[in-house]
Amino acid sequence: MAIVMSLVFFVGSHMANDSIGYFLRQNALSRMQDWARHISADYVRQNRMRSASASREWLRRHLMEEARHYNVTGFTITTATGMTIASASPAERHAGGDMHPVQASAASFSPAAPGSQTVTVAIPNARGKTIGHLRATLDQSELYASLSGSIQNMIYLALAAISLIIFIAWLAYRQMRADANRRISRLSSEDLLTGLPNRQSFDTRFSALLDDARGREHMLTYLHIDLDNFIKISSTLGSEAADEMLRETARRLSAIAADSALVCRFGGDAFAFAARVDNAAHALRLAGEVQKALNKPVFWRDKCINLTASIGAVIHPHDGNTAARLKHRAAMTSWSITNEGGDGLRFYDPDIEKKHRRNHELELLVREAVKTNGFEMHFQPLVKLSSGALYGFEALIRMPDSKGGLVRPDEFIQLAERLNLMEDLGAFALREGCRTAAQWPDHLRIAINLSPSQFQSGNLVGMIREILAETGLSPERLEAEVTENLMLDDSPFIMEQ
Repeated sequence: MAIVMSLVFFVGSHMANDSIGYFLRQNALSRMQDWARHISADYVRQNRMRSASASREWLRRHLMEEARHYNVTGFTITTATGMTIASASPAERHAGGDMHPVQASAASFSPAAPGSQTVTVAIPNARGKTIGHLRATLDQSELYASLSGSIQNMIYLALAAISLIIFIAWLAYRQMRADANRRISRLSSEDLLTGLPNRQSFDTRFSALLDDARGREHMLTYLHIDLDNFIKISSTLGSEAADEMLRETARRLSAIAADSALVCRFGGDAFAFAARVDNAAHALRLAGEVQKALNKPVFWRDKCINLTASIGAVIHPHDGNTAARLKHRAAMTSWSITNEGGDGLRFYDPDIEKKHRRNHELELLVREAVKTNGFEMHFQPLVKLSSGALYGFEALIRMPDSKGGLVRPDEFIQLAERLNLMEDLGAFALREGCRTAAQWPDHLRIAINLSPSQFQSGNLVGMIREILAETGLSPERLEAEVTENLMLDDSPFIMEQ
């Protein structure tokens, strides 16, 4: 900045000196031209009334007087041929020679010392012919000093204004940079929708809170919160309603947390809540407050949205001593509630982890069985009560486990429903059941259970026709069994099938 200011001062001073010199030159030319006009006019009048010698004497005295009036320190008047007819200097002034009435015209300028200007003026007669020259030196030191002082003050004011502008711009830049840094920090540490800390920020704070609890032997409770039916509400009411649910959840959790707990939105419909507690009863009470606060309707526009949550809770150090283990166990507990229909609060139990591990293993088995047709069909005889005669079989789908046994049907069928695999599972049961029944005597029928989810696809009837044609089984030999719950759904889409 100092270099810029020095450069501005140098350029400004140089331009100021040029401007002052130009003004002094023009001022000197103007004053000497004015003086020349007075000399010409006065000489004409005096030449008419006096003799030539008297006129020259009067001219000498008159020029000396007017020189003081015009601040002239020295002058010389010459004829067109170069003869000096009048001159004066600070040391000596004299007059001589002939002089005719003249009028000032064009001029030229010769530089002099600062504060003074030397001007040469051509003197023409009444017809415009040059008959002489007037050369004079003007003392303009006071004017020079005044102009220099004024312009110097203007330069200083300009420098001050430039400095102020640069300073203001620097402050604005600092403010903009600070705002940008704050925004970058906010984007990297906060959830933009709710204003809560994001996962990364929460992990850092939770680790610090956990370290402090270990050092002071305090207890902590950690809650993993999943909102129930969030995807369904979002698809039904739209993203704006879903966003309002998330914001309202954040407000309610923040109100409970105040300054003593940590709240975070992990993403989607998942939240976390962590706080120091005195004992297990305190943890249970705090978790109950969270559940009570969340299980209140959310009012959005003219709609009332029932908000419930699946809350899994853990206590440090009983349920784990590391952040990763506490969060994992709380999440497993929350998922177990969701799998059972949601809307609940549960503290971690080792059996939950065993069940979760079992569900994970079953999920892998179901997916692999669907992919490789790894199911088995078992057939249960159907007899008439009146005669005891066999009239058919009920097809039962079974899935082998990794130990050579069979997985209970309620386990893998419920899991297949949740994984949206029932359409594939039902197609396998229909195809294998019809293929097997086609090899039986014609009087034997086969009964196959249909899942409600198979009706949701809308192509169940077409699939049955295709399988019957593929296996060659007569349609009258197939009995499709449905649950009572399906019959309660009287939608045209279902009833038509």
